[in-house]
Amino acid sequence: MQAKIIRDFPISGNIVLFFFGIFGFSLFFLLSFYIFSVLFGSDAIFYFLAVFVLAVLGSFLFLFALKAPYLCLVAALILNYNPYYVYLIFTNLLSYGIVRVAISSFFILLLSFGIFLKFFFHGKIKRAKTPLDLPLLIFLIFPLFATAVGFWQGNSIRLIGDKLFPIIEFIAYFFLATIILQNKKQAIFVLKSILAWLIFIGAGAVLFYLFAFELLAARSLPAGITLYRLYDFMSAIALPLLIGLYFYPSSAKIKTLNKKRLFILSLSFVPLFSLTLSFFRSLWMGIVGALIFVFLMCWRKKGHFKAILLALVLFSILFFSVDFFFFSRTQMFGGVSLSQIFYERAFHSLERTIYTDAVYYRLEQIPFLLNIIYQSPLTGIGFGSELTDSISNYYLGVAAMMGLPALFFLFWLMFILMKSGLKIFRQVEGVDKGWVLGILASFVSVALLIASFPAVLHFPIPAYLGFLGACLFIFQPKNYGPIHKRN
Repeated sequence: MQAKIIRDFPISGNIVLFFFGIFGFSLFFLLSFYIFSVLFGSDAIFYFLAVFVLAVLGSFLFLFALKAPYLCLVAALILNYNPYYVYLIFTNLLSYGIVRVAISSFFILLLSFGIFLKFFFHGKIKRAKTPLDLPLLIFLIFPLFATAVGFWQGNSIRLIGDKLFPIIEFIAYFFLATIILQNKKQAIFVLKSILAWLIFIGAGAVLFYLFAFELLAARSLPAGITLYRLYDFMSAIALPLLIGLYFYPSSAKIKTLNKKRLFILSLSFVPLFSLTLSFFRSLWMGIVGALIFVFLMCWRKKGHFKAILLALVLFSILFFSVDFFFFSRTQMFGGVSLSQIFYERAFHSLERTIYTDAVYYRLEQIPFLLNIIYQSPLTGIGFGSELTDSISNYYLGVAAMMGLPALFFLFWLMFILMKSGLKIFRQVEGVDKGWVLGILASFVSVALLIASFPAVLHFPIPAYLGFLGACLFIFQPKNYGPIHKRN
């Protein structure tokens, strides 16, 4: 009986080698710890454990990149917006830009290396072909040229990277996702995972706001009331996705359909509260634009119109109930109701006061950017110039830094994306239609948002949009073809 147990043990044929492996690993562990003790003294345990945990995590991620790359893609998108990074954003305790760039760059390299190894050993891989493939590669010429101009002028490397990285990140995640996601099932799994993650982070952000708002770094002063603001711009993606699923759930049965819609509506309260507590007019404008887009896509159907009315009624009841019974009776906003603050934020911002200088700064920067475009219309002034360090309109910034041809090419890319997306929307059915509608609404939301607040591109929004853009074409039937075979 004992011999049978040994024989069934997976490594029984090489038990000596197994024990030598354990001994070698233990020896390596002890020697490594001794080296850390010599280098770091009393802090050796902390640094050693940190390196050890990162090594183990990196090994697992490498295995995922080889065996299940779509799971590694989930990890990339989640860790790009991890709770520690979000805490740094909210509190502004540390310069967090380099943290996100490092995480995103690590996963881009890891996923690219995994794809290279798969291509090297298997000879070919499949990917979703899209009408954006060649235009994106051509568009890449403009930021690379602007980068070269920036280095030639001796501009700051940090400022050059600040403008270049969001573009590279979007293109990288777009092409990686078209290779990694081999079917619609994998795409939906990643979509559900990141949507659940954004809702989870949004719920944590709202709780953080309610119970520790004094730690928030961002503040505003409409009508002299100090408001703490949430820097949770990811609701620009989470809320449109939920809206798309609200209008096109998977089930066709009326009873099940209403239950799913109510469930999705309840989930949407999280990004809605996060959106509200941000007090960012630019973000509100983006979401309103996404809602108008969805309404135009759905208003013709009677069932959708009823769903719109139901959503508006429930949101209105919830908002005014919370506003009357909670916000107006506490000192969170100085005893002022949230609806009054909205009014001040939306209309009194037109009056020039110390509380609305940000609005007038954006308006005054428009002729300044137009003057830069006039002086260098074809090539722009390049990346990294202090003149374009803090732009208020991304599209004018593109023209100022990369030239008018780059801006026209960017608009062409957006046109191709929306035209193809609308075509796919008409082709798919069921919940796929909801995902496609949500993805298109997310692009509309961000496109309007960056028209007045392009700083949101420092968030993981380009990575998420790159992935969403790839998913859009993966929902299109029969969209896979082989990449060239290895010689």
